[in-house]
Amino acid sequence: MVKVSYETGQVQEIGSGFVHGKIHYHSHVLLKRGDGEVVRLEDVAVDDYIDDAVKVGRSCTIAFINRKVRLPKPFDNQVIRNAIVGVAASDGYVAMNARAQNYYPHLSFGIAGLGALLIMMTRDSYHPTAWLFIGSLMVIMFGLVGLANVNTVKNTNAVRDEIIRRFESLGSKPQASVVYA
Repeated sequence: MVKVSYETGQVQEIGSGFVHGKIHYHSHVLLKRGDGEVVRLEDVAVDDYIDDAVKVGRSCTIAFINRKVRLPKPFDNQVIRNAIVGVAASDGYVAMNARAQNYYPHLSFGIAGLGALLIMMTRDSYHPTAWLFIGSLMVIMFGLVGLANVNTVKNTNAVRDEIIRRFESLGSKPQASVVYA
């Protein structure tokens, strides 16, 4: 599972950056802790709805994931090192959206099932070894793709739930004024 880190303090500076789609990219975010130490998050990506909660001068707790990701060619393969996935302040908290279930795992498992059916139906055919090989490939490849999609959604939603539990344990409430589509 992904490790989520938390830092609490006042946002001192948000570096320049750009917006692509619903993601804001900043060169850095400076956060001054209560003990006077300054935390600098380099190469930060923030989702559109969380970006509104990260403002200069605001005291907050920031939840972020430290993971290196390369942006595509139009952005000169720029490296993003941190992703802010939640912010809690005195007026409430915002966390990343839950990922909806999709049909890809069901489709993959269905194709894997067809591969198993192909193996069973062609046992007594002219080339059973070839059909066994093709059916086995279908079962293994599409079964693994289906498992990967199921686990990705579960892990993302588990990270979101962990962030919400942590923010609520700090006494923060969800922001009622923010409505998400």
